[in-house]
Amino acid sequence: MRRYTLKNILVVVGIGALILVLAYFTHGKFLSEKVFELDDARVVPSVEIEDGVDYVPTDAKYLASQHFSAIAGTGPVTGPVIAGMTYGWFPTLLWILFGTIFIGCVHDMGALVASIRHKAAGIADTMRNYVSKRVWILFNLFIFFTLVMIIVAFTDITTSSFVNTIELADGKVVGGGAITTSSILYLILPVIMGLLLKYTKNSYCRTRVWTSSLCEDERLSSGLN
Repeated sequence: MRRYTLKNILVVVGIGALILVLAYFTHGKFLSEKVFELDDARVVPSVEIEDGVDYVPTDAKYLASQHFSAIAGTGPVTGPVIAGMTYGWFPTLLWILFGTIFIGCVHDMGALVASIRHKAAGIADTMRNYVSKRVWILFNLFIFFTLVMIIVAFTDITTSSFVNTIELADGKVVGGGAITTSSILYLILPVIMGLLLKYTKNSYCRTRVWTSSLCEDERLSSGLN
């Protein structure tokens, strides 16, 4: 029975991955060429105003991995979980796939392109060039209160996981201490990875494998397997 369950899961994951790949080459190409009109010849801020501190030309693989790890907000993190508990796995799958393609992709890509074309300015500074002062102040207030809600939501989720116990699928109960230890390790590992990439000759892939192995060892030792 477990074998067929795993097979079904792999089929769903495979279909989802295929949809995302197709969207990358179709919807992504449409956004790049028709909507944002990306041009490789355009000079980016990290090159135009390079100062070695805030503006540093960086390899694409580092930028992509950083953005991938930082993309999720309270909506993508908690939304599908709540939807899965309420409506089941299929609506949640649709949420993740089509929300990523038609909402998350457009939002993040648009924000990045706007920043690049305004000397790496944030969204608030970028908007200042196009709206009145009153609208700009209201937008900043909106950002402020939105960030407050995000901080509250993440704080609540994090503290709950730290102090409560969680029962895993196999019946094992994991305490908050194990989750706290793993969380601290996940915060330390990016620093270690950055130092390895900067000061050693380890390739990007070998460094990722090494840090991922540490994460897995920590998960196993903490009981999060």
